[in-house]
Amino acid sequence: MRAVVTGGAGSIGSELCRYLAAKYDEVVALDNNINELTRLDRENEDMDIANIDVRDLEVLKNFLESSDHVYHVAALKHGPSSENFPITTYETNVKGTENIVQAAKHNNIETLVNISTNKAVESSNVMGATKLIGERIVSNSGFCNVRFGNVAMSNGAVIPYFQKLAEKGEDLPVTSPDMTRFFISKPEVVKRIYEVSELYEGGGTFVIKMHSLKLDHIAEFFEEKYSIGREIVGMRPGEKKHEELMTKYESETCSENEEFFIIGSEDKRDDQNAERSSEEVVVEKEEAYEFLEEVTTD
Repeated sequence: MRAVVTGGAGSIGSELCRYLAAKYDEVVALDNNINELTRLDRENEDMDIANIDVRDLEVLKNFLESSDHVYHVAALKHGPSSENFPITTYETNVKGTENIVQAAKHNNIETLVNISTNKAVESSNVMGATKLIGERIVSNSGFCNVRFGNVAMSNGAVIPYFQKLAEKGEDLPVTSPDMTRFFISKPEVVKRIYEVSELYEGGGTFVIKMHSLKLDHIAEFFEEKYSIGREIVGMRPGEKKHEELMTKYESETCSENEEFFIIGSEDKRDDQNAERSSEEVVVEKEEAYEFLEEVTTD
């Protein structure tokens, strides 16, 4: 069995490739970043690489010809950058997703799992809006989405950014101490993504159940550990103070199991009051510190 991971050279994509290498006969990391692909190829003998852009439909159609499973991770995920370059973001997150779906259908791909984000929920920025459109394209084509929040140590995430500044003894730029965000570790998220590929039958969106952390607790963790301070810089364009895993309608009509809320399933939850806001499921400071200690020392 051959699995292809788009965006395979990124922090989440590469972690997923390494995980899938133990599950499939062949795993291919597909990306347009040749430098990171080369690094990945040198460090991992049990996977292949392909320097392909998801915006090139004809190349995708040809390349996926002998594939069985596709995990679509490739996307532009940085909020401020997407605000500044909306057309580029649209071409990658929307047209790129549409191309993957078309290429998968052209080749009768068995499984396509699209990686989405909770920023697609009631989106307030370009990145979230384009990921929402991507979700709709995938669901309406009979494939499935996995939606989740922030991956703790992924490229561009706040935790490694704060850690890097703290190690240099610099103060932390805190947008809003009361801000809350959903977080998950890279090992856990790739495990959940694979579980979805084994679980789903037809379309729908699988939302990983997650707890959230206060930005204030994240900043305090590094301030105490490195004896540094902070500067309140204010929220950036397109940011929310709190985020959601699902819309109100989705929370009232989804089904669930131990790990996921499942949107688009015929089964419905008995309790139609799912906790969907990051403000509702904030962990205590002690638990936040335990999570931060774990992810920053791996």
